[in-house]
Amino acid sequence: MNSIFSGAEAGAAAAMAGFVNSDAVEKVAAAVAQKGEVIADAKKFAEIVDPDEAGKIKMAQDKSKSEMPKNFKSKEVDKTKPVIDKIVKKEDELDKEAKAFSQGKPEFDSESLKKLHDKIKNDDTPESIIAKVKEHFPEGTPASQIFDALAFLLISIKDPKINEIVKNAKNQYGEENFEQIDISRAMTKLASKIDGKDTPESIIDKVITSFSKGAPASQIFDSLAFLQLSVKDPKTKEIVENAKNQFGEKNTKQIDHGRKMSELAHSAATAGLGLGTAKKLHGVFVDMVANENKTPDLFKQLCVQYPVYKDLIKMIKFVQSESGKDLHNGQIDNIYLGALNNTTKNLQSLVMVYRGFEKKIPQMDRQMENAIQHFEQLRSAPAAPNHVT
Repeated sequence: MNSIFSGAEAGAAAAMAGFVNSDAVEKVAAAVAQKGEVIADAKKFAEIVDPDEAGKIKMAQDKSKSEMPKNFKSKEVDKTKPVIDKIVKKEDELDKEAKAFSQGKPEFDSESLKKLHDKIKNDDTPESIIAKVKEHFPEGTPASQIFDALAFLLISIKDPKINEIVKNAKNQYGEENFEQIDISRAMTKLASKIDGKDTPESIIDKVITSFSKGAPASQIFDSLAFLQLSVKDPKTKEIVENAKNQFGEKNTKQIDHGRKMSELAHSAATAGLGLGTAKKLHGVFVDMVANENKTPDLFKQLCVQYPVYKDLIKMIKFVQSESGKDLHNGQIDNIYLGALNNTTKNLQSLVMVYRGFEKKIPQMDRQMENAIQHFEQLRSAPAAPNHVT
C-alpha cells in the first residue's frame, strides 16, 4: 500500500524520525539539491520530532548545494562528475528508502492511518488521543514509535482544532516518556549491530557508547532490558540477558540513584516551578550527581541554564528539600543522598557569594564610569606649560 505521503516525503519523514537510519539526513539533503519540493516537508517533520534535526538538514543541504558548481561548464566535467555521481547515488538511495518505508511499515500505510484519523474527534483530549494511538499498535510497541506516530498525525491532520489537540498529546507523551523514547531509538539502531559473536562485556560497552558521557546507570540497565526484548536470535538474546544481569548486579546502587534522578526531574517539572521540562531537569540533576563535576564547574553550568537568580536558587532549594525527605524514609542509599545534599549546600553557598557580588556590580560600574570620565578629562585638558629655570 502507498503511504499517505509521496515517496520523497515518506523517505524524508522516515529519515527524520529515525525509522530508516540516521545517515538518511544527508540523503534527504542531497535529493533536495535536485528536488526542492522535499525540503519543506522534511524540515517540518524534523521540527516536530526533533528540532535539532532541522538544523542538521539545513547544514547538510547547504553542503550538498555548495558541492555543485554554480557555473557548470563542459571542460569541468571531469572535475565535477564525482560530485554529481555522488548526489545522484544519494537520490537513488533516498528513493529506495522511501519505497522500503512505505512497503515495510504497514502500521503507517494509508489505510491504517486513515482508520486512526477517523477515530480522532474534536472532543478528544491529549490523553484520549495517546490512548487511541497506543491501541493502534501491538502491545510492547517502542515508545519512540508511538511518539513518531503522533508526529505523523500532527503534520497530516489539517483541522486546526484537532491539530492543536494532537500537538498537545505529542508534547505530553514526549515529556512523560522522554527516557523510554531515547532508549528505544538508540537500541533499535543498536540491535542490528550485535550478534552471537558479542560478549556481555562488549554489549555493555556498545550500549554505554550509544549515549552521551555520564548517562545514568538506570538508563543503561533499561536499555539492556529493551535490547533483550528486541533481539530475535536466541543465542544473542541470551548474551544480552547475561549482560543485563551482570550490569545490574554490579551497579545496583547506581541504578537506584538514576531512578531517583528521574523522579526528581518529573516532580520538578510538574511542581509548577517554571524550571523547564522533565528532560531538561533530568540533565541538570544528572550533572549534579552522576558526573563528577567540581562544585564551581557545576555552578557555572547552572548559571548558563538558569541565568535568572530566583530560578537558580529555586532549583537548588527544590533538590535540597527532596533529598532531605528521602534521607528520612530510607528508600535510597543515605551516602548518595548525603552527597547530593552536600552538593546543593555548596551550590547554595556559591549562590550567596554570587548574589553578594551581583549587588555590588552597579556600584562597581559607577566607579568604573567615574574613573573613565576622570581619565578622559585629564586627557582632554590643555597641557601645562613647561617652565625652564
